[in-house]
Amino acid sequence: MDIEYNKEQQKNDTDSRNIANLCLMCGKCCRAIATDYTHEELIEMSKEHKHEAHIFIDFFKQYDCIADARKDVPDKVKIYLEQKNVPADAQGNEMTFYYCDKLNPNNSCSIHKDRPICCRTAPKDGWVLMPPGCGYTGWQVIEKERIKENIRTLKEKIYE
Repeated sequence: MDIEYNKEQQKNDTDSRNIANLCLMCGKCCRAIATDYTHEELIEMSKEHKHEAHIFIDFFKQYDCIADARKDVPDKVKIYLEQKNVPADAQGNEMTFYYCDKLNPNNSCSIHKDRPICCRTAPKDGWVLMPPGCGYTGWQVIEKERIKENIRTLKEKIYE
C-alpha cells in the first residue's frame, strides 16, 4: 500500500512541477483563500488530529471580514462568493477568507522550498476556483476532462 501511495505521490509531484510554469505570479491565490469549512470546523478538525486542518489554520492568517479580503483581491472574492451562494454585497463573516503572509512584494513565496503540502500541490484539480486571467485556466479544462474520462472508465469497469 505504501509503495502504491509513493508512486502516486511521485507522479503528482512530477505533474505539479510540470504545471508550475503556468503560474503568472499574480499572488491572488495566496491572498484570498477559502475552504468549504468554517474556521470553527477547521479548529475542531485540528483538535481531532486531522493534519491538513491543523496545517491550514496554523499556517494561513484569517481576514477579519469579507470586506478586508475584498479590498485585497476583489475578483477572487467575488468568484468564491458566487460559488458558495453568498450575497455579492456581503461584508462581514458570512464566509471566512485567509491569506498567506509569506508572500513577497513581487508575489513570490518567501519559503518556497519549505512551503506546506497544500501549497506544493496547488492547484489540486480542475475544480479549484481560480481568479480571472489565471495561467491555470487552460490546464483546468484539460484536467477536468482527464478526471471525467477516468470516471467514465471506472463506470465501464463497474458495469462489466
